[in-house]
Amino acid sequence: METFPGQCDFGCAQEKIEFPIVFGGTFSPPHKGHLHVLHSCRELFPSSRILVVPSYHTPFKSISEMMPFQERMRLLELAMEDYKDIYPDDNMQGIDVSDIEKNAGKQIATYQLLEMLRRRIDPDGSCGNEFKFGFAIGDDILEKLDKWANPDYLRKHVRFIVFRRILAEASHLAEMRSRLAQEGFDAYYADNDIMEASSTSISQRALTNGRFSEITSSPDDDMLTPRVRGELSKMRDWL
Repeated sequence: METFPGQCDFGCAQEKIEFPIVFGGTFSPPHKGHLHVLHSCRELFPSSRILVVPSYHTPFKSISEMMPFQERMRLLELAMEDYKDIYPDDNMQGIDVSDIEKNAGKQIATYQLLEMLRRRIDPDGSCGNEFKFGFAIGDDILEKLDKWANPDYLRKHVRFIVFRRILAEASHLAEMRSRLAQEGFDAYYADNDIMEASSTSISQRALTNGRFSEITSSPDDDMLTPRVRGELSKMRDWL
C-alpha cells in the first residue's frame, strides 16, 4: 500500500515539473496497456511519485461490469510484479498502489479523490492552496473533461497528462487541445505509442465466455500479463 512522505512534495504548473501523479481507472482487469502508461509516466517525469488508484466505482460502468474491488487490488499487485519483468531497468521506487477509494465505499469524483490524497500527503497544510497534482488520462475522454465535477478545482490544482489512446485526426486533436486551453485546463500531451487494449473489451469477453480461462484467441489476450492471466484463469465470472 501507499506510504506518504512527512513533508509537502507538491509541484507547480511548469512544463514537465515533478509533482505527484495519480493514475486512476477501474483496472478490471489491469493489462499491459496500463503498465505502458505507467512506464511512460516514469520516463516523462522520472522524479515524480506515482500513485496507481483503482476506482471503487465509476459512472462509466455498472457494478456488474466490474470485478469486486479487492480482486482488482489483487490483480494490480500481480501486474506490478509483472511490471518488474517487463521493465527491468525501472526499480519502481516511488510507485505505489493505493486503496484509498475503498475507504469511501462509493463512487467519488476526481476532485474528491485528489482532496483525500492531498490531506494524506500534506496533513498539516504546509503547501497552502498552491498544490498541484498530475493526473494521467487518455485522449479518448478529453471531450468530456469540462463535464467533470468541480472543473474549477481541476483547473487550479491539476495538470492532466494526456496519453494517446485513439487514432484521431490531427485537426480534431488540435481543436480539442485548443478548446481545453481556452477553458483554462492545464495539460501535457504525451507522444506515446498507442496500445490497443481495454479492460472493458477483456471483461466483456469474460462475461460472454463465462470463464477467463476460455479467453485464448482475442488480440486483447496478448495484453494480459502472465501473473494476471494466471490469476484470471482460476477465477469464475464475478457475477
